[in-house]
Amino acid sequence: MGTTEQSCSPVSSDEIDDYSIFSEGDVVPSLKKKIKYLIAGDHDFIVFLGDDLITHWACVDSCADKLPQGYGKILNRVGILETQSSIVIKDLDQLILFRRLLGESLARLLEKQSLDVSEEILDNTQKNLTEMGNNDARRWYLCSSLITSSVAIVMILIVGIFRSEIEPAFGKDFYDVLLGSLFGAPGALVSVISRTTKIDTEFFLGKSIHYLEGALRIIVAVIGALIVALSIKANIVGGFTNNMSNPTAFLILFCIASGASERLLPSIISKIESSVTKVP
Repeated sequence: MGTTEQSCSPVSSDEIDDYSIFSEGDVVPSLKKKIKYLIAGDHDFIVFLGDDLITHWACVDSCADKLPQGYGKILNRVGILETQSSIVIKDLDQLILFRRLLGESLARLLEKQSLDVSEEILDNTQKNLTEMGNNDARRWYLCSSLITSSVAIVMILIVGIFRSEIEPAFGKDFYDVLLGSLFGAPGALVSVISRTTKIDTEFFLGKSIHYLEGALRIIVAVIGALIVALSIKANIVGGFTNNMSNPTAFLILFCIASGASERLLPSIISKIESSVTKVP
């Protein structure tokens, strides 16, 4: 007999010859654990969740001798998934359900003496756990992007309100470039929201990494929009906008597009490089 939290190898015992006598609420003497949720109980083995919601198991000698080679990998995976589920799953009912599935993988191992069914159950539970964790990671990323872009949007309002003071002091070109660069943030936010489900995340890297990545996505978009605005003012790209009735609106449009697109900025930088190489 053994437990997933203690050992990958079962330790036989002569104390118990029939595990079918136990039910929920009983204490298994050999394990010194109380059965809170009985997963499977047979003459030869028992699998249950204790008060700690950890998967415990025990079996008679004849059952232990028949365990297939490599069964230790199943026990290791169960132990790892138990630890990860404690981090990912906050709802108690969901945690109990998940732990019961882990117990089922051990029960099928002891019942069928085969790794295949147990591995299939663990593959499915691991996939579900990863998806749950990544959903939280995407939420962190999105929240950080929202907060950072909100700061930029507030700055856009401030710049708009104080236009009459900024333009005379620094010039119209400075005002247009400043305003356009800030509009890269909402463009990036639209991109983040539209592809939230496709964002690569890794829950176990933690909140701080995803918060940082979300904020950097917006900051980089603002810097990119700044480059686009300067390029337009320098007539390197989109110079035709300067001859339009409302060039500022078209400049802002280009800046929003650069924030939303991860391909536009590299192409603009390439044009800038080619323009620089042509200068004698």
